[in-house]
Amino acid sequence: MRFVPAFEDVEDMILDWILIDHGLGNMSFDGDKLVGYPMPIIEFTLDEACFLENTEAKTHFLHGVWESAYAFVLPGVNDNDPYYFEDHNGYTKILE
Repeated sequence: MRFVPAFEDVEDMILDWILIDHGLGNMSFDGDKLVGYPMPIIEFTLDEACFLENTEAKTHFLHGVWESAYAFVLPGVNDNDPYYFEDHNGYTKILE
């Protein structure tokens, strides 16, 4: 799994990020069918002054979280055509 961030509008606000957990515990295979979805945990270090003072930046950051994807590559099976998990339904949560 590879995290594919979409933070072009707020990349100056993100000082660092780290993938804490790939979130693959609820995923499995049923034959050749992938069942479940990843629930990664990602920690961001933000420029607090910029984030707290700029309401528009907060909105862009949240949008970036929802637009980011998680690429699933199974070596030897879909090396050149990853399956992308994206949160189009807004299930992503932000913990402070």
